[in-house]
Amino acid sequence: LVELLAIVDATEEQVQAMLAADESLSSKLSVESGHILLRQPGSDIETARKAAEEEGRRRQRALANVEAAKAFARLLSNEATFVAVAGTNSYLSAAESDDIDFYCITRTNGMWMFMLKSLILSRISSLARETDKPFCFSFVLDERQAMQELSRPKDALFARDTLTAKVI
Repeated sequence: LVELLAIVDATEEQVQAMLAADESLSSKLSVESGHILLRQPGSDIETARKAAEEEGRRRQRALANVEAAKAFARLLSNEATFVAVAGTNSYLSAAESDDIDFYCITRTNGMWMFMLKSLILSRISSLARETDKPFCFSFVLDERQAMQELSRPKDALFARDTLTAKVI
């Protein structure tokens, strides 16, 4: 927000104080835990604060899931030409029940061997890991298929998933 407002030498705290001091703005928004929260009619600051805290927990959970995915992806490096984390973890907003979605491209004609190895290693890994977050191979293609599939028009959700994927 400091950068968007182009306020020279202002800290986040100063911007937050300026927003709070303006009656018109402070009636419509607040800043909590680094997030700008829009106040809905009938909402209260405690509800907004709890929402910001939950979003912070979701972000930390997603970052931990991305790290778990990175550790697992090292086992897949020979078969895959591209590995990323997609879905709620790439949006940095993972719920406790969310799995870890992989977005993978393998060498041409290597997808099925990649999947076999990935699923076996995933099962072994789930027994060894402290977390119970399952790995989900939600988008896996080989290079030839990827060139064909990714050249076709896609919907907005596919675009969002692709653009926010965390490459590992």
